[in-house]
Amino acid sequence: MTKSLSSIADFDAALLSEYTRFRSLVPSASNAYVQRRFAQYCVFPELGWALLGVGENEALAANDPSILYATITRFLKCAHHCWGPTDETGLHWGGHDFCALVVPSLYSAFLGNAYIASAFNCGRPMSRNGSGAYVHAANLMVCIECPTWPFRAKAVTLAEAFVSSKSRTKTDKTFVSFFIAVLAQDRRAMTEALVEFSNGYGKSDWGRHKPWTAATLIQALVTYAGSRVAEPVDVQTHRSLVSEDRIQLWSAMQQTLNKLALAQHKFPEPLGFLNDLEFE
Repeated sequence: MTKSLSSIADFDAALLSEYTRFRSLVPSASNAYVQRRFAQYCVFPELGWALLGVGENEALAANDPSILYATITRFLKCAHHCWGPTDETGLHWGGHDFCALVVPSLYSAFLGNAYIASAFNCGRPMSRNGSGAYVHAANLMVCIECPTWPFRAKAVTLAEAFVSSKSRTKTDKTFVSFFIAVLAQDRRAMTEALVEFSNGYGKSDWGRHKPWTAATLIQALVTYAGSRVAEPVDVQTHRSLVSEDRIQLWSAMQQTLNKLALAQHKFPEPLGFLNDLEFE
């Protein structure tokens, strides 16, 4: 985790400082160019992923769900502007198609389903460009959002083949298995996938360089599934994956979302562009 950050206030200050520095490097460039490149080059991996850790720790120390809300809304805005826009070829940052939105969308589940519904709508084509785990998860997320998606059968068949393959990493396969289980509303398979994904997270590229995000992503997956399947994982297993204080605090935040949204944070200028969560 970035050592210089110990609070959300530190994140806000560092983000503004970094934008000011980046803007000074290209004084003649348009605001649109600077804003897009800043979001792509200067927030992740360091500041964006560190925010999740320092924000959650600050919230836990204060037992304050509003700090969790402040953390996840800031994270989603920054992630959206990194991976949400497309280039002239229709690809997202990193050369991925819309599968680039998988991980940011999972964190957005803490705030409801609106962002996920927009990202994985019925008009999507099959995802094909990106890492295998993201591609298949993206297609399955469209299947979950849109039962009439014309590529549904093919997407499931390809995802199942990915999971059965011997050439894929176990953590990637369990990640995809989780979405297959959500689609099938198979609680047992969901639980098994979550446990295996959690066990492999810190040993894989998923969490090797950001291990502090493990519990938050697991909680995001449980939250995502919970809006589609009642009690997606049993209480005992859930508590073995995410500490009780974290579970309670995230639950408290979700129970007060309407109230928290009334005082929603807005990035001030010159970072106001980050407040827009619309897709192009």
